[in-house]
Amino acid sequence: MRVVVDEVAWSGEEVRQATVRLWERTRRMPGVELTSAGACGDLSGLVVTVSEPLDEARRGRLQERFAEIAGIPVKVVEGEAVVMLDGGDAVSD
Repeated sequence: MRVVVDEVAWSGEEVRQATVRLWERTRRMPGVELTSAGACGDLSGLVVTVSEPLDEARRGRLQERFAEIAGIPVKVVEGEAVVMLDGGDAVSD
C-alpha cells in the first residue's frame, strides 16, 4: 500500500477559527449576507457563499475584505443557504 501525505496550508483548527471570525464580523457589515462558509477541500482557505448576485469587481473586493478578516485566503461564490426540510442531520437518512 502506498500512502501519500500532502502538506496543508492551514490546520483544521485554524480554518475553524477563521470561519468563526468571518461569521462574527460580517454580521455587522451592511449589504453582505453570508449563506455558508467552510474549508476548501484541501484546507487552502475558505469558500464563502453570499446571497447577493456578484460581478467580478464586487467578488474581488469581498474576497480581499473577507481574507483580511479571516486571516486566510477566501473564495467568494454566490448562492442560497442549504436548508434541511425534514429536520434530519445526514444526507442519506
